[in-house]
Amino acid sequence: MRYDVAVIGGGPVGCTAARLLARRGFRTIVLEEHSRVGEPVRCAGLVTSRVLDLAGVDDDVVRQKISGAVVHTPGGDTLHVGGDRTHALAIDRRAFDRDIAERAVAAGAELRCSWKATGIQRSADGFAVSGDGTVRCRWLVGADGVRSRVASLLGFPPQREHVQTLQTAVSADGDGDDVDVWVGSNVAPGFFAWRIPAGDVVRVGVGVTAGAGVMRHFRRLLHRLDVEPREVQAGLIPLGMRRRFCRDDVALAGDAAGQVKATSGGGLYPGLVAAFCLAEMMDEGTADYHRNYMSRYGAELRKSRWLHRRFIGLSDGVLDRLAGAVDEEVMDVVTRYGDLDFPSRAAVEAVKRRPSLLRFAFHF
Repeated sequence: MRYDVAVIGGGPVGCTAARLLARRGFRTIVLEEHSRVGEPVRCAGLVTSRVLDLAGVDDDVVRQKISGAVVHTPGGDTLHVGGDRTHALAIDRRAFDRDIAERAVAAGAELRCSWKATGIQRSADGFAVSGDGTVRCRWLVGADGVRSRVASLLGFPPQREHVQTLQTAVSADGDGDDVDVWVGSNVAPGFFAWRIPAGDVVRVGVGVTAGAGVMRHFRRLLHRLDVEPREVQAGLIPLGMRRRFCRDDVALAGDAAGQVKATSGGGLYPGLVAAFCLAEMMDEGTADYHRNYMSRYGAELRKSRWLHRRFIGLSDGVLDRLAGAVDEEVMDVVTRYGDLDFPSRAAVEAVKRRPSLLRFAFHF
């Protein structure tokens, strides 16, 4: 059978794009390499309510509401952000992913699991995707993650910077609804470590610059928290968008396009925005997906990347001095403007109140 659109990757971004396209009358198929949607889990599962709204998922996937975060500095000081309202939601990623896939199928999209794309051939009228058979389509969407086969097979420029992560779930200790974040070269060089309460479990993980020894730092974190890991999940986070994520009748979305917040590693909201931009492009026939996405959310991702670059350049001593320069007024501003999907807003407002903070951004 020939399809209008083949979506490679059955994660939230790919299935949301498929749902939107099927509703618009496009004959759409989703090709997922794993045997079940939602596995393996490679995400901390921390989102805002916007993500549920865009995905069309009910809040029964929410495991815990998060009201704030405690940031632990290299020197042992702590900064508390939030506490006045719900700032984030810890969700069940397996249930979330499967809910979205079911909605895509209900909208008319076809879903095939255990189907890995091994080759892509262009033709005069579209593409032939080979794997467990051959699927022919007019348009092709690569929503197949950071190691995108679509991107590599069709010659998109590679992504060169990544963060490696390891995460596990441990029994919940019933201690509050704040996230803990640790920074510093001894804990998580180039990124951070986390502890996220999620109902009956707590998710504990660390991210480091690729090649910085993620397993070593993960073990140190477990020792620090005195916990025993269960199933360990490994992940890879792209840092920075690809220079171009649309070419002819091929579009990349989500991690495959590098549409990830470099400050937090979160890719669900940026990827879901891409799914809507893709559906609009194909529906209207003339819209520029790349330009549309950049006007909607690209600027925020660029700001996030800028903030991350400044962060990884700070020594432990400078991080401690930065924490010391953050007073109660600045913390109130960060709490008021803090937004997981738009992290630059709080940073801008904090610098407006304390312009002296900007000097820390250039301590390379």
